[in-house]
Amino acid sequence: MSEQKVHAEPKTPAEFYKLGQTLYRGGYFGQALTVFEKGLDLAPGDPRFISYIGVLTALVKRDVKKALELCQKAIDEQPYVGQWYVNLATVYEKSRRKDEAAMVLRRGLVAENGHRELLSMLKKLQPRRKPVIGSLDRDHPINKLLGMVTHRLAAKKSAP
Repeated sequence: MSEQKVHAEPKTPAEFYKLGQTLYRGGYFGQALTVFEKGLDLAPGDPRFISYIGVLTALVKRDVKKALELCQKAIDEQPYVGQWYVNLATVYEKSRRKDEAAMVLRRGLVAENGHRELLSMLKKLQPRRKPVIGSLDRDHPINKLLGMVTHRLAAKKSAP
């Protein structure tokens, strides 16, 4: 008895994109890159493929310069899509340029306010402030209270 294929070979750009997403999220970066490249062949200039080819170029081929160009090209084409900013920030983060990654994420939040992945990634990138009282644990109630107070005072001071 011959083995049956579980999944049909993708034929449309949408099918290539969906398969590429599945592979990317599963950590199969090399395979995802191949699928996105085939999708781009069917839909030349499609920012969906360009952005993911960009981030995967950094992850698989370690070509950060090319990856940055591709990710930025996708943003230039569709500046309102938060995921493209996530992909660009991922390239910056993987190349140890966390300040630039955080800046890109903030730009992305202007483009697509409330985008969960942008918010999550930005939260991970931003360093936590030192505890107010260094001799106490960060989770100590006094440090928590003083931290909230100093945070609010700093926010009021920087408000227009």
